[in-house]
Amino acid sequence: NRFVAEFVGRVNLITGAVTGWEAGTLSIALDGGGHLWVAAPEAPAPGSVTVAVRPEALVVESADAQLNGSNTVEAEVRSVAFLGDHYQYELHAGSMSLLAQGRRVVNGERVKVHIPPDACTVVA
Repeated sequence: NRFVAEFVGRVNLITGAVTGWEAGTLSIALDGGGHLWVAAPEAPAPGSVTVAVRPEALVVESADAQLNGSNTVEAEVRSVAFLGDHYQYELHAGSMSLLAQGRRVVNGERVKVHIPPDACTVVA
């Protein structure tokens, strides 16, 4: 559930509206714009849903990267910090604030963020 996801460590909680479910895949229209497809063993109730994803699971690429399509959003870089063995990004995508971690620095004020479907967990 949401409490456990937040308690175990840093986590991005992404909200959106359920737009469909088929064969174990949930379709979500994100509050910040964009669309997300995640694995869900059963269909949730219609309405709003929250998805948890760890910062280290997000993939940050340059704004001109060829990452168009599902589970990819454009984001504004708020800050980048080098933390010894990784870089930490504070990002703003539409109305969403995201925290991402990566082994390499991605320069620029705008980036693309890929949210891998298998790294997402639907939380209550």
